[in-house]
Amino acid sequence: QTLNQLLTEMDGFTPDTGVVFIGATNRADLLDPALMRPGRFDRKIRMPKPDTEGRYEILKLHLRKKKVSPDVDLLQLARDLPGLVGADLANVVNEAQLNAVRDGRDVLTARDMYAGVDRFTQGERRSPLPTQYKLPVLVFAAKEVGIALVAAQLRSAHGRMEPVERVSIQPKGRTYSRTLFARGTDEEYHMMTRGRLLDRIKVSLAGSIAVRVALGEETNFAGADIQDACKMAEKLVFYYGMSDLGITTWAKQPYSSDFAIGTARPRKVVSTDAMDAYADWPTRNEDFRFDPLDPSDITWHRYTDEVRRVIKSCYEEVWRMLEERRDALWAGIKELSEQREMLGEELRDVFDRHPPRSLAPDEVPELGMTLFTRGRTDYWPDDLIPWLNDAYPIPYWVRKQREEAQQAAGQQQGEAVASAGGSGKPRA
Repeated sequence: QTLNQLLTEMDGFTPDTGVVFIGATNRADLLDPALMRPGRFDRKIRMPKPDTEGRYEILKLHLRKKKVSPDVDLLQLARDLPGLVGADLANVVNEAQLNAVRDGRDVLTARDMYAGVDRFTQGERRSPLPTQYKLPVLVFAAKEVGIALVAAQLRSAHGRMEPVERVSIQPKGRTYSRTLFARGTDEEYHMMTRGRLLDRIKVSLAGSIAVRVALGEETNFAGADIQDACKMAEKLVFYYGMSDLGITTWAKQPYSSDFAIGTARPRKVVSTDAMDAYADWPTRNEDFRFDPLDPSDITWHRYTDEVRRVIKSCYEEVWRMLEERRDALWAGIKELSEQREMLGEELRDVFDRHPPRSLAPDEVPELGMTLFTRGRTDYWPDDLIPWLNDAYPIPYWVRKQREEAQQAAGQQQGEAVASAGGSGKPRA
């Protein structure tokens, strides 16, 4: 009935009436097609989510009649909340006001705004762990302090990491601890440089390594961070071509539902490098109509080994940083265990009071991770992997390279012998 009345009213106007109908909805897919016909609501304008400047103006609008402390940085708060719309930002402000009322204040402070952000993004604040549970508190504090310490070190060295905004081991929602960074504008994250991506891998590994340094052994608490670091290392090698192996493209494993419906075909353990010489060999693709070209098994091993090389180098660098700043790490763990929540400036003051120490050559840590290749020029590491030649046939181009290398070495040896014989003095 409402739709019919609206359509009747709209049809009563002539083109020269000068009346424009404007409507807004969040569910355009539920609108009746009769509304979308020409002459009615026939123009659609999609409103994107606000950018940093838009979120800043929305926050100012919601806080224009509120008492706000000078320590509240609305611009940084807008940077820290990407993807939030006006209603979400209003909810953040309401939660901040509730936190101030609970504390008996009528002025919103920075901690109130942070509490509102945490309540909206992470969930309800839970009771902290009792102090008698020393192991969880130590692990939580070591993880977050280690992340903050390594991020501060990398920022002072390169300036690519964002500054740490606050650190907390107060359980909220489904998480027990967190480290939050002072984010930049949305435009700063449209692309990623190689150095910045490596810094992010190191920061993701820092929590697990800090627990290892403090506790003497690893725990499973930082498992998600390790997975994130491995995913970023895979993108660095496979997708972005930022490793020493050079530019490459990566395709998914060829489990084509079009070729074999309802089945999961196992990977073929046959090299596709000799496909030109032996066209009747089964390949991992089996049919090029369905699956894109995929690297051979040996190439796959080389690139996955390069991912391990990136992880190993980042792990050892972070480990060395934390060993050099072991005193700062323990001081930060002690402070965070007592206060539960700390601002980035407070934690940096703790770090500054404990300068780094120099490590002796035997104290430099080294990760016991096995690498199966020597880098970019190691195409067929059969001397490092004894079973390689038994599992895979040696590609023809590897054999050709080795034959050319042997011929060049023999030629150089012959020239050296000839030059040595020709330079000798004749006998009297």
